[in-house]
Amino acid sequence: MATLNYKSILSRFCTQAKAYKLATYPEDVVTELTNEWIHSVAGQVSVRRMFKSISLDDEIQQITYTLKNSVDSESDDDFVSNVFAMGVGIRWAKAKLCDDNVLDQAFLSQEVKFYSQKNHMDGLRDLLKDLKTELNSEITSHNGTWNSYLKKGDK
Repeated sequence: MATLNYKSILSRFCTQAKAYKLATYPEDVVTELTNEWIHSVAGQVSVRRMFKSISLDDEIQQITYTLKNSVDSESDDDFVSNVFAMGVGIRWAKAKLCDDNVLDQAFLSQEVKFYSQKNHMDGLRDLLKDLKTELNSEITSHNGTWNSYLKKGDK
């Protein structure tokens, strides 16, 4: 069974999303957000089906897993870390999009601010859509490479 630290997933997410401000939050807030986001990603059917087994331990901040279609230890860690980082990115983008400050500025401000804020919200929506597409593509690509029907045809 392989293991992966929550911090490595969060670090990959922060690097991909350039969400460095998250590092300035109090540690307990970051821990709580990380736990929530990682559990949310692990609860997705498309993610869950990739694993023979998976367990999340919030106390030691670690995921223990066995992939159904393992390549090698390093590739598996990279793949799983990337999938979880993209999933965390989706949760982060949703939170940003639904933030009260963003919504207040968009709907309660002067007309000029509305249009600039609307562009910001459109950008966040596009980012969210792109992240979801990329995550699904990553999972499909991994699962398609190891498709048992294709393997039977190679015999």
